[in-house]
Amino acid sequence: MSERAGIRAKISLGVVGLGSILGPLDSSVNIAFPDITRSFEIGLNGIQWVIICFV
Repeated sequence: MSERAGIRAKISLGVVGLGSILGPLDSSVNIAFPDITRSFEIGLNGIQWVIICFV
């Protein structure tokens, strides 16, 4: 395998790994929204930055 192909394989593996992690993380944050808003005593308008970070 050439050096360029090796780099492409590593990048592909990193992208797939990141994609595999982001799905469950997104679900966890969505499930935790009510607890986050209660813990920080803020409304939906104040917690929008969390949604924006995922976009």
